[in-house]
Amino acid sequence: MWASGSSSEPRRRLRALIVAALAATSAAPVCAADVAADDALRSTFPGAGRFERETAFLTDSQSERVAALSGVAIQSRIVTYFTAHRDEEGEGSGSALLGAAFIDTHLVRTKPETLLISIEPPGKIRGVEVLSFLEPPEYRVSERWLRQLVERPLDDELRLRRAIRTLSGATLSSRSATDASRRALALYEVLVSSSGDDE
Repeated sequence: MWASGSSSEPRRRLRALIVAALAATSAAPVCAADVAADDALRSTFPGAGRFERETAFLTDSQSERVAALSGVAIQSRIVTYFTAHRDEEGEGSGSALLGAAFIDTHLVRTKPETLLISIEPPGKIRGVEVLSFLEPPEYRVSERWLRQLVERPLDDELRLRRAIRTLSGATLSSRSATDASRRALALYEVLVSSSGDDE
């Protein structure tokens, strides 16, 4: 954990942790993705005083709950995410959780895509960033399309052809992004809201 500030050292530390997280998911190209993740985390949670990298190893119970909540397949039982915190003023005040951001790597057609999906309490999408997309660029979803995911909770409306429109010419990409968003929201519920406890 570290505090953010005007020094370049916190940024270097954040970038190093993101590089390690992306390397662990086999996301490529890591060098470009880590810059995007760094910028995305700081712009999504501008009030954060510090970020913490977390790695969770889902138990059977947690995996089953995530699958049941999201209704989509679990990509891996090893989950990498970042929590954003704002330090409260005053002695013994502690810190406030601003949210969490999950790295989700998945196949679109035959090649991987990596998204950074940020969630804010009590469980709504705050932002979605494409960190790496190795399919042809014409299949990539646009920033405008991704914005419709923002402020969505994990409900039945967070599905294609309901609150989320299908992107013509990029149906698989839009489905992958929607599924990843549902997965991130479920992981937030299980790992962050529930403090990682098995239920």
